[in-house]
Amino acid sequence: MEDTIVALATPEGRSALALIRVSGPKAIDIVNKVFRSKDLTKVDTHTIHYGWLYDENDPVDEVLVFVMQAPKTYTGEDMAEITCHGSPLIIRKIIRTLQKYGARPAMPGEFTFRAFMNRKIDLLQAEAINDLINATSEEGYKIALKHLRGDVSKTIRQLREKLINLTSLIELELDFSEEDVEFASRHELLSLTREIKNMIKNLLDTYETGMALKEGIRIAIVGNPNAGKSTILNALVKEERAIVSEIPGTTRDYIEETFFLEGYLFRVIDTAGIRETTDPIEKIGVERALEQLKKAHLTLYVYDVTQMTPEEVCKHIKSLPLAGDVIIVANKKDLLKSRNISLPTCYPAILISAREPEDIEKLKQQLINWAKANYSSEGVILTSERQYNYLQQAYQAIEEAEEGISNNLPQDLIASSLRAVIDYLGELTGEITTEDILSNIFANFCIGK
Repeated sequence: MEDTIVALATPEGRSALALIRVSGPKAIDIVNKVFRSKDLTKVDTHTIHYGWLYDENDPVDEVLVFVMQAPKTYTGEDMAEITCHGSPLIIRKIIRTLQKYGARPAMPGEFTFRAFMNRKIDLLQAEAINDLINATSEEGYKIALKHLRGDVSKTIRQLREKLINLTSLIELELDFSEEDVEFASRHELLSLTREIKNMIKNLLDTYETGMALKEGIRIAIVGNPNAGKSTILNALVKEERAIVSEIPGTTRDYIEETFFLEGYLFRVIDTAGIRETTDPIEKIGVERALEQLKKAHLTLYVYDVTQMTPEEVCKHIKSLPLAGDVIIVANKKDLLKSRNISLPTCYPAILISAREPEDIEKLKQQLINWAKANYSSEGVILTSERQYNYLQQAYQAIEEAEEGISNNLPQDLIASSLRAVIDYLGELTGEITTEDILSNIFANFCIGK
């Protein structure tokens, strides 16, 4: 924290412009030594200055320097940001010159780490910054923005304050145990404990939604061989990704691709046709298809309307190890002599021809409607395994406290369980943390952020 650090904050490579970030106690002094146009130590904070950078007497580049004095900066330290031309050669020269005058290369995530250490952000907001940079969908971006804004942090702080007040009442009674003073009835304590437990449970229940919106909603395309599964995959991703053939069993292993619809990222998996087979390779493909079903948020069950009846479809679906919802896709309507056809009623069904673009658009709309009904970015949502694990431990500890109050256990045991919940919530936001946890979080950041 005593060092002054420097890094390129824009992506590597050739570009019109690049931004070099400097932060630390000597940031402005170091940049001032190479900027000859003006004395940066005497300018107002949060001002931009035009001029030339020099390496001793040699001009390096024509730049703009943004000067920011602590504490109103991203890191909470003095900062200077240099906008230069985006030649890799010029960038290297500027960074080496700044290092010559006392700056050292920043480690991954070190600027954000300093912002956290200087209490500009908490750990949840730090994670949100990385999520925002790596967001691949509109919905994932919305969640990251809420975390960065502090929506989740606010909820956790409110929970923690309630717990601190509750624990204080119990510990206060311990101090006056010989005088038999009651500061809160057991009924009130139990009611408040259950309220907090329900709040934690509601947060835990958002984890699956958060991960689906962040990493992609998993859709498994399954059905008998030659039902048109690969054709549908290719149509959804707009690429000839899977081999389409009239020969049954062409797809031997699953194929995974991604596509976007109205801000949602879908991760679609085309699987081997599910059937009894003696072919050892195809058999492995069928087993892998069944494994994908167990992980899918949504299953698209595709069948050939000329080959299966609605009753056969429903019977087959019920035999599968489904984990999520199902949409039945009755395919190959172009082969029907009559348009009067009964669709299965065990799950929502849609009649299409995978070769018709307008039918694929209908299927996409069905996916959008399903996603909107099941995966909303509204409210407070968990987005990382770390967050889920700490809240899971907090939930177990609050359950112990609830059980202790219900069974009239000693107050010191109840207070101990409540203190554990407070600590787990503190680790969630970073109020209580360890060096290992911080290293793991910030190691995933890019250099320059």
